[in-house]
Amino acid sequence: MTDEIEPISINFSSNPQTATSLPLPTATKVQRKNQKKAEANKAARAAEEEERLRRLAMHKRQQEK
Repeated sequence: MTDEIEPISINFSSNPQTATSLPLPTATKVQRKNQKKAEANKAARAAEEEERLRRLAMHKRQQEK
């Protein structure tokens, strides 16, 4: 006599579609400030990298002479 028990699925959300489709909350003042700061840092790093590559190319040209 093998009585198999079916697994029970529990759904905590009344509508599973609304659980993931809610709009994201707007950023707070601090979050916007941090985002602006992060974007500025990213731009500065990109400019530094461009300068580094320019200097490296110039150095390589000097070495070839």
